[in-house]
Amino acid sequence: MASFSTRRGRPRVERPPTDFGTPELIAHRARGETIESLDLCLERRIINPREHWCGIHLRWLHTIRCGAPGISALSLHEHGRRNHAEQDLAWQQEREAEYRTAVDLLKSTQSLNAVISICVDNHRPPFLKSTTAMPHSSKSENEFWKFKCGLQALDNLWHP
Repeated sequence: MASFSTRRGRPRVERPPTDFGTPELIAHRARGETIESLDLCLERRIINPREHWCGIHLRWLHTIRCGAPGISALSLHEHGRRNHAEQDLAWQQEREAEYRTAVDLLKSTQSLNAVISICVDNHRPPFLKSTTAMPHSSKSENEFWKFKCGLQALDNLWHP
């Protein structure tokens, strides 16, 4: 006796994914301009997954300490206010101390600006604008190595 099928309806038709964005957005996606800089570094194997995690963790700590980069709205109505009594101050202080430790480490390796620029501000440095992994100019090469050195230092700090 044949078993009863649990699948119902018509068989699924496999269609190629269609990009329904504007022509400009489709062109930006095709050139890789919509991907975040840190993710692009991982995709091009400039950094490894642990260094990628360190960059994301630093961004998270920066957001806790300084707020999210960019413009945000603040509601002045009663329901929009944050209740500071409900926040865990010990946890907040631990995260801020972790952020200060990371910033001090990056300052000691002279890589703070390069790492913050890419990981937090999503700046696209010249070495990411080219299709090759290695930079072409000495200034770009210097920023590349500072970024690499900074993420390796954070990796050693958070994954000893």
